[in-house]
Amino acid sequence: MKVSVKWDYDNTDYEELSCEAFLEATGIPALVEIPEHIVKEYQELKPDDPGDADYLISDWLSNEYGWCHYGWKEE
Repeated sequence: MKVSVKWDYDNTDYEELSCEAFLEATGIPALVEIPEHIVKEYQELKPDDPGDADYLISDWLSNEYGWCHYGWKEE
């Protein structure tokens, strides 16, 4: 599963950059491949608790890349 991410870089040294320049400067991708074990857990959670399922992906993204984000969407 791939997701597009809107990274939060406000109040950082990068805040004056465009999104493209931020991504280039940090090496963070805008389109992220979620690992299969996370996707499996997401799919198991989604029917009964969509909020927790979405949080699982959000939490993984922040932990993996060290940045907060404004959200993601499945591509």
